[in-house]
Amino acid sequence: MDNTSTFSNICNFDSIECNGRIKPITYNTKIPKSTELIISVGMYLCQIHYNQFILNETRNINYNKSCEHPKHDEYKNQSKNTKKKSSKLNLKKVPKRLIEVLELNESSEICSMCRNKTDKDSEYLQNEKYKAPIPIKKNNLNDNDNLQDESIETIQDELIEAIQDESIEVIQNESIEVIQNESIETKQIKTCQHPKHDEYLNQSKNTSKQFSLQKVPTRLIKVLELDELAMICSMCKKKTDKDSQYLQTEEYKAPISRKNNNDNISKIGNHTYLFRKDILYTGEELQQFESDYQEIMTQLKISSEIKLSSKIIKMSNILYNNQHRLNLKPIYDPIAFKTMLETADKDLIGFFDELYAGTNPNTKSETTNNNNKKKLVSLCYFLASINNKYINGIKVDIGSYLETSGASSSSIDTLANIGVSVTRKQ
Repeated sequence: MDNTSTFSNICNFDSIECNGRIKPITYNTKIPKSTELIISVGMYLCQIHYNQFILNETRNINYNKSCEHPKHDEYKNQSKNTKKKSSKLNLKKVPKRLIEVLELNESSEICSMCRNKTDKDSEYLQNEKYKAPIPIKKNNLNDNDNLQDESIETIQDELIEAIQDESIEVIQNESIEVIQNESIETKQIKTCQHPKHDEYLNQSKNTSKQFSLQKVPTRLIKVLELDELAMICSMCKKKTDKDSQYLQTEEYKAPISRKNNNDNISKIGNHTYLFRKDILYTGEELQQFESDYQEIMTQLKISSEIKLSSKIIKMSNILYNNQHRLNLKPIYDPIAFKTMLETADKDLIGFFDELYAGTNPNTKSETTNNNNKKKLVSLCYFLASINNKYINGIKVDIGSYLETSGASSSSIDTLANIGVSVTRKQ
């Protein structure tokens, strides 16, 4: 078996078993360690061998993974659920705080039972390298509700796993306390942190109304003595800019107001533009700017784009010059043909690619796409011959082939009448 294949449509194993689509092995392919001596980057595998050496090996390795905790068997024997059959261990990477204690590497995986029992094992607790787990707290006031819910769900999942191995009554009580504390802290986050919130609320007529929370503006951080992540309600934000206590402080900065005066109105064609001294515009004005911009760009593209008929004429001139002035034979290789056109005239750059895109290549195999490119080359010669009848190099080649193949004169003349070949007389 060769480690490399010169053809992308041939499996490197090239055996009777080969079947299915050919797949390349790239740097993104996860090659199992058990097959690294056989499989390498740059190889091509059929579906049968890809499944055998990549997918199936990876599945077997994951299925046969075991807990790497040094006391896994001991903890398992101590567990009350030793008789219960477990379909699959809940393996996770060993926490960094336990790597040195358990003398494992960073990629090692241990089960949830061992992770929980390690933090209760006196042998590890007395170790100098042992670090206790840090309890989860919601001190970050910018966390959203989804993050808070996920943290609570994580705690619940860990507690459920621990319940299967420890006494249910003790852990259930602990879980209730943890979840209750999390929910209390979550509710505390959703309150306005403005120092005069209660005072403003008592002054308001709608005391029962719920105001939306938003980040404290940068200009008010020093004035209100809050941090950047603090949240205040819309009511407090408005009342702060009217409170004489804050207006008299040196740190206070007034909000930037929208200016409606001194607007410069400019008309360009059928479009009207507003040029302001400030940078604030409404959503409708910005949408109008975007719409006008897209319309102008469309007009520029239409005016500068060369028509298909002009490209065919340019191509015809190039092919006529190659045949009758340079005495060159027709080019049938798609890459060479495309390069020849684009080198001769920069306006034809991308012309062949545009024709190829019309064949819907994304839904076809590589072999079909290569054949279609060759057909497009012939199509270009036929289009040029319709534009100029003296561009007949491909027709001459076809006629010569038919004549040497023993085709009858009437057959050749029939193909000549439909524009595929030259007549026998020529």
